[in-house]
Amino acid sequence: AGPTRSGKGTVAHFLLEHMQVSGVLSQDAYFKKAGETPDCIDWRTLHKKLQAIVVEAGRRATTTRKRQVVVVEGFLIFSSDVVANCCNAKLFLQIDKATCYERRKATKRAGLTSEEFEREFERRIWPAYQAYGALAENMEGVVVLDASQPANVVGAHAVDVVDAALTGRTAAFLRRHFDARNSATMDAEDERCDVL
Repeated sequence: AGPTRSGKGTVAHFLLEHMQVSGVLSQDAYFKKAGETPDCIDWRTLHKKLQAIVVEAGRRATTTRKRQVVVVEGFLIFSSDVVANCCNAKLFLQIDKATCYERRKATKRAGLTSEEFEREFERRIWPAYQAYGALAENMEGVVVLDASQPANVVGAHAVDVVDAALTGRTAAFLRRHFDARNSATMDAEDERCDVL
């Protein structure tokens, strides 16, 4: 999860290229109407598709004897408890408002003039993120990654987090070592942990 234009799709494709991924589910494919709020998503259909992907991943894991990864991405994706509860690794790509504004303006202006886009961003896009998307940042078990870094750096951190989750590292360990909210200095407890 993360704000619009934070690199969620890019990270999903990075995971697809660097891990044993059975499927990628993008929230954007499940909008039933235009908007930036959870009621704009066709959750019923998204949940059915997620269930099908997870079942197929289970079959592949049994056949190949290798762990499979299912990637689910979208800025509102953790608005669904069903989705949030089935995720072993939860990532939040953090960017500031100015970065979000510039990236969205550069890629998704949708024919709006600069003034119209600015109004749309200030009245609808950023407030919707603050009301719904930002909640995921503080959700238990979420690791926050600094998405203002180059995409390959963010992607590599995402791979490390998912790999750590697959190898049984605890949520506390993941947050301590990968979360952008933490400082660069480690405390004594961190020094006793293996760094991935």
